[in-house]
Amino acid sequence: MLSKKVVIAVLSLVVVATAIFAFVTNTNVQAQYAPGPETLCGGQVRFQVRLFGDTQAYADNALTQPAVVLVATRPDKIRSKWLICENSINNRAWAIFFVNRILYIPAGSGELVPRQFRDNQP
Repeated sequence: MLSKKVVIAVLSLVVVATAIFAFVTNTNVQAQYAPGPETLCGGQVRFQVRLFGDTQAYADNALTQPAVVLVATRPDKIRSKWLICENSINNRAWAIFFVNRILYIPAGSGELVPRQFRDNQP
């Protein structure tokens, strides 16, 4: 029988590995909302953007400071989805919610859909 220390160590390792994998792949719109997209965006967040490939996100709205590449999981119906600040939709750069901060992607990088949209919807 395994000791409690071994079980705890294995479970801790699994949790840490899962967290690292989730951060590295960063493909989920259900990121941790702290303090929250509405607070960071300064308004409603009613849409998400579905990206069709790997999209560069920037730290500034002038798109001059590369921050991270947002990786789509697959090229077909299952694409990376990111909450988008509604007040940036008509701008050159769309503000997206990334974990607990705002990043920017070039406007038109993907398809805007309702916040609650799921790919399996008709």
